[in-house]
Amino acid sequence: MFCGTDYLGTGRFEALYGPESQVIYFDRSEVPVCSTDICAWALGHWDYIPSVCRDYYARRVLVLGSESTGKSTLVRNLALAYNTNYVSEAGRDTCDYAGGEDLMIAEDLYENLLRQKINVMDAARHSNHILFVDTDAVTTLFYSYFLLGENQRELEVCTKLAEAIHETDRWDLVLFLKPDVEFIQDGTRNEKIRQDREGCSLRIKELLDRYRVEYHCIGGTYLDRFNRAKELIQEKIGLATIW
Repeated sequence: MFCGTDYLGTGRFEALYGPESQVIYFDRSEVPVCSTDICAWALGHWDYIPSVCRDYYARRVLVLGSESTGKSTLVRNLALAYNTNYVSEAGRDTCDYAGGEDLMIAEDLYENLLRQKINVMDAARHSNHILFVDTDAVTTLFYSYFLLGENQRELEVCTKLAEAIHETDRWDLVLFLKPDVEFIQDGTRNEKIRQDREGCSLRIKELLDRYRVEYHCIGGTYLDRFNRAKELIQEKIGLATIW
């Protein structure tokens, strides 16, 4: 057992591990941080956290909203500002492969849910203090209602999978982008959503409320959203940008 000299003489670890174990004390000044410090404020002691443990301590910021509200742009710019990485929406690749949103089937939505979760887990292992994520299981569930229609069997499976993944998610901050920027049709976006952007945003919010997700709404220009996101990250997480 290795521990700092601040425990020397207490007999704490000798009693805990028994006489068959050896307790080695190192000078606390050589490593000026302890586990209590890391648990209290991990981001302030990042260099002392082993890389294998950093995914647990990395803060996660989720960016949500209906189609063409600037989610992809925001997570990319925030990742640059905080010198870290981000997770794109997995559904984009699935949608391209299917040939368009209207052609997606239940298996595509299952893949979206699973792939997004895996991508977040992988990215967290290599994040620098913080990770930015575009879209979650609850938002994918909204699209399942929208795309699967009356197919109750497939919708039930998708709902159960989304709920199971949602229960394992951990977000330190959730940002919801208002649909008050120009809708850009990139060839994958649904025209029905374009015609009812406010209604779709409202339905996503209703799902977030149902699953008790706390979120902060952000609107305005792309720059307004970026600056407001930084303010909330500083306020809620205590982390400043590198520039």
